[in-house]
Amino acid sequence: MSGNSQEIKSSDRRSLKIQPKYVPRSVRYQIVPEIKLTGKWLSQYGFMVNERVEIYCERGKLVIVPEKNKPTTQ
Repeated sequence: MSGNSQEIKSSDRRSLKIQPKYVPRSVRYQIVPEIKLTGKWLSQYGFMVNERVEIYCERGKLVIVPEKNKPTTQ
């Protein structure tokens, strides 16, 4: 790919299953979708233990950015 796009290698991809999470409500539980990200690979991409992240929803994708790399707003 050219320009500002980054080429995604197969080693940069992860396939995860969205799991059900049971959240207690007043009378019964509500099922909501949950995605868990774990593994040493997170630190290889700048996601460190106890650091905060921001999650953006854009065009059908979730973009997760460490707060230290947060894009500045204009």
